[in-house]
Amino acid sequence: MKEIQKLFPSMDGNDFQREELLSYFKTILTKIDELKDPNKLTLGEMPEYTEDYYNRIIQKADVPTTGVPMDKVMAELLKLVDGHRYVNRNYVANAAPLSVWKDIRSF
Repeated sequence: MKEIQKLFPSMDGNDFQREELLSYFKTILTKIDELKDPNKLTLGEMPEYTEDYYNRIIQKADVPTTGVPMDKVMAELLKLVDGHRYVNRNYVANAAPLSVWKDIRSF
């Protein structure tokens, strides 16, 4: 956490706001770590990907027209993280692109 603090010096001298921002980062990173399972490919539960998966996500989107309380922002952000893939020993998404890249370079 100290390394992250160094990235956000308090230029205006408002240490409270600086600490508050850093606490949000810490909360997000802690919650993401809690969702990790080295035996799974995704954070949290694996969503069921169907043909209309992304259309459903778009339809459910709530774009605010005014400011949103930070606790709601944090909750929404953590909901969006659930089901996302993360790099671990089960993550092989780059294997296919590497072989395609090799084929492309041979032309």
